[in-house]
Amino acid sequence: RVAEGFRFATPDDNNGRASSTPFLRPQTSISYEAGAEWSRHDARVSYSVYRMELDDEILFDPIQYVNRNLPSSERSGFVVDSAYTLSNEWSLLVNYHYLQADVSEGLYRGNEVPFTSEHTGAFTARFTPAKDLTFSLESLYTGERFKADDDANSAGKLEAMTLFTLSVAKESGPWS
Repeated sequence: RVAEGFRFATPDDNNGRASSTPFLRPQTSISYEAGAEWSRHDARVSYSVYRMELDDEILFDPIQYVNRNLPSSERSGFVVDSAYTLSNEWSLLVNYHYLQADVSEGLYRGNEVPFTSEHTGAFTARFTPAKDLTFSLESLYTGERFKADDDANSAGKLEAMTLFTLSVAKESGPWS
């Protein structure tokens, strides 16, 4: 698959830019993706590889609290998703994402795009004791990465982190 994309800055995006910065430029991209999927009644596995070229990506910088355009960048990687049904009540979902994101133009050419992690993943266990009730325990992993304002990649990386979530979903008629 080949796709082109664009995103115009919203009024809020432009409102949050540095006063010395002109209006944000539209973000544009072209991406290439290929993948495959295998499934049967109790399992599914999908795999895709991709490459994306971005120009003027719109980024919120939480350190300086402003929106800005990034220099051109390239991202390439792969994603693996899988789901397994262990029984009528139990299922498992696993996701892994590898990403290489590099600045491709300007002063910081060759540096990693700030606030992007090379490794991310998720593991979810779901328990459905009744048709309308589901309990989920999820673990979300984000690998180390440079802070959002560290274009020079000079301040050292933020530590990797794992977040655990527990959720309960109950459906009642058209509501869930």
